[in-house]
Amino acid sequence: MSSSTITNNANNNTNHNNTTEQQQQDTEHNNNEITDNNNENNNNEILTYKNAGKVLFQLLNLFFIKFPNIKELGLMLCKENPPKTILELNSLLNYFNNSLNLNNTLNNNTLNIENINLEKLNLENNLENNLIEEPNRNVKTAFPFLYKDNRIGLSFWALPFIYEYAYHELLKNLKNNLNYNELNNLKNNLKNNLKNKENENENLNNLTRAILVISADCYSAWNVRKELLLSFKNCKDYNLNNFENNFEEKIKKEFELMDLVLSKHPKSCETWEHRTWVVKHLIFGPLREREEEKEEKEKKEKKCASLLWFRNNEKKIIQFFNNEMEICLKSVVIYPRNYYAWTYRQKLINLFMENNFMESKEEGLKILQYLLKNKLDELLNWFRTNISDHSCVNHLIILMKNYKLILLKLNDKELIFEYLIFLLKQFYFSQFLIIFFPGHETLWVFRRFLWFFLLENYNLYENYFTIDSLQNCLMDLSEFAFELYKHSSLEIYPYEPVQLSNELYFIQRCINDKELINTKSQIHFALTNTLQVLKQIKLFINNQQHNEDNIITKVFISPNLSLINENDPSLNKCIDKCIYNIQIGLNK
Repeated sequence: MSSSTITNNANNNTNHNNTTEQQQQDTEHNNNEITDNNNENNNNEILTYKNAGKVLFQLLNLFFIKFPNIKELGLMLCKENPPKTILELNSLLNYFNNSLNLNNTLNNNTLNIENINLEKLNLENNLENNLIEEPNRNVKTAFPFLYKDNRIGLSFWALPFIYEYAYHELLKNLKNNLNYNELNNLKNNLKNNLKNKENENENLNNLTRAILVISADCYSAWNVRKELLLSFKNCKDYNLNNFENNFEEKIKKEFELMDLVLSKHPKSCETWEHRTWVVKHLIFGPLREREEEKEEKEKKEKKCASLLWFRNNEKKIIQFFNNEMEICLKSVVIYPRNYYAWTYRQKLINLFMENNFMESKEEGLKILQYLLKNKLDELLNWFRTNISDHSCVNHLIILMKNYKLILLKLNDKELIFEYLIFLLKQFYFSQFLIIFFPGHETLWVFRRFLWFFLLENYNLYENYFTIDSLQNCLMDLSEFAFELYKHSSLEIYPYEPVQLSNELYFIQRCINDKELINTKSQIHFALTNTLQVLKQIKLFINNQQHNEDNIITKVFISPNLSLINENDPSLNKCIDKCIYNIQIGLNK
């Protein structure tokens, strides 16, 4: 073969190789362009719960991991335009955390928590650099979450993404992995799958928490949490180490979540119902079980005592009771006339009244007497500044009845005597409020109850007083009220002994007081409630057990009442004449 031929073949091979390399380079270039175009398209993609929900959800979880003592929840409106595309969300989050690269994170719908510098998310460190504000109703930044002093703020724009993602994931988990049957049968697989179940339960716990801080009335999420608590409760059958302490910690965390939710959603029916369920079934439930299954008494005691962790522990009982009362009071301050909070408070008191939480029944009654007396005093002080809350008045009435029942069970004569004096003092307290805050029906309802309660407890006054001692006591209380409840209208509305005739004079003064604010409302409520009192008094005096010589009739009903109907001074006729006159006044 000639040298020229060899040279030509070599040149051809070289040209072919060059062509191949050029084609490869062109292909790579085209692929890079396609990738860049795809990335650009992804970056310009509109935010949805699928591409942004998981990132925001896990970022919210980071706040709960970093700040486990979050006590208050709020919603924020940002003055800046919120992110609408992946690129904008990427830029926003990178601005606050330079170590977090979300280009691939958002596109792959995953978030590597280990890459996040948690310290840079700490508001307290970033305030000096003006990077993050305090969580308030209106903020400048569009960052999805802000934290300060145990308070976390959630931006409105981020809520739909988090909620939709968490709710879809919750349904997916329940359908595919952790349906209710599997949760109920957790104890059957506990030894083999305990670690996996704990991880799955933790995921469900995070999903339901994210849902509930946004929408507190999602009963599906609360029901899942009920199942998780019950599944954990069943673990006791395997004698796990420190079960009692672990279960107590589990319940405390559940209460912390409910407290957090109620800080933003104080009138959430489902939240209060879940709280009632936890207290009734996981705290007081074991006591009921022990009473109902008497045949297995000893076995049940060992099984159930571990659930009621504050049993026979006075300090924990008082702490638990006061904490629950405090969260109720906070809720009614945030949202006045909160029926659900007052209802829960009453259910809790009923549970304490019905169950024996101490080995010594007398000791339990003394603790309950102490707790109810404190709450009764606190509630009366709170009522002075919230005089239009009907739920508060109803709860106050029930609390006074329950307190009386506790005193009767204790049979402490000194405390019962003090309570009877306390009841009479409330007449002057209610008169003071009626004069200062005219036109409020709640004040007249409270006064009507005082009369009803006075009639119901006639036997106690007969046992602890004589007619003379009770009359002297009323005179002393009138002077006491004059000093304690001073006001500028004492000449018009003097504090007189508690008697039906003085009650009617008090109403007449309200009708004649033309300078009174809300005169029409004041007169209407006065006549309506006094009419009910008179009807109840008529039933009382017509009862065969109550003759006209009993102490209630002699001291509170009959004095000076004959002046109203001089033609026929009999007690029944006087009451009838009063009822007739009030009915005429109401029809005008």
